[in-house]
Amino acid sequence: MNHESVAGAKSDLRQRLIAERNLRHISRDETVDVGLTRNLIRLCVQLKARTVACYLSFGTEPTTVGFLRWARENGVRVLLPISLPDGELEWVESASEETSKGIFGFAEALGEIADFEEVDLVLVPALAVDRSGVRLGKGKGYYDRALATPNSKSILAVVYDAEVVDQIPCESHDVKVGGFVTESRIVLNAI
Repeated sequence: MNHESVAGAKSDLRQRLIAERNLRHISRDETVDVGLTRNLIRLCVQLKARTVACYLSFGTEPTTVGFLRWARENGVRVLLPISLPDGELEWVESASEETSKGIFGFAEALGEIADFEEVDLVLVPALAVDRSGVRLGKGKGYYDRALATPNSKSILAVVYDAEVVDQIPCESHDVKVGGFVTESRIVLNAI
C-alpha cells in the first residue's frame, strides 16, 4: 500500500470510529468510566509507576479524570501534555486539577515544564488500537512525534473495548504502543 492509500484508509477509519464513539457517548454508561478508572489504577499499581505521563480527557475520549485524581492523592507524579503551535507537545507536572484553554480550545493542564525522560508509564489517547500495537490517533501526529524516543513497551493506548480492532493501516512514522487499557481489560506487550 502506498502512502496516499494508507493515509486515505486511516482517514476513513478515523471518521467511522469518531462517529461510533459519538453515538456511544450519547448513551454513555457510567460503569464504563468506573471500569476504565479501576484498570488505570490497577495498571499503575501493578507496574509500580511513580511518574505517569497521561492525557487530560476531553469530549468523548476515554476518561482519565478519576485516575488522575487518584494518582495525585496517592503520591504519583503526573505529567500532562500541552500542545504547541509547531506540532510538538510539552509536558508539565500537574499537581492540581487547574487548567487553562489550550491552542485547540480545550482545557490543558497548568504546571512547571517537566522532564519527560523520568516517566515510568505513558498513557495516550487513541481512537483505536490493534493487536500488534498500532495506534490510531486523531491525525495531527502530536503523540507520534512526542513518543518517538521512549521505550514503546511503557506506552499504552487508552481506548474503549469496541475500539480494539484486528488491524490498523500503519505508516513509518506511527509509533507502536506496548499495549492498551480498556474498561474491561489491560493488555501488555501487544507488540
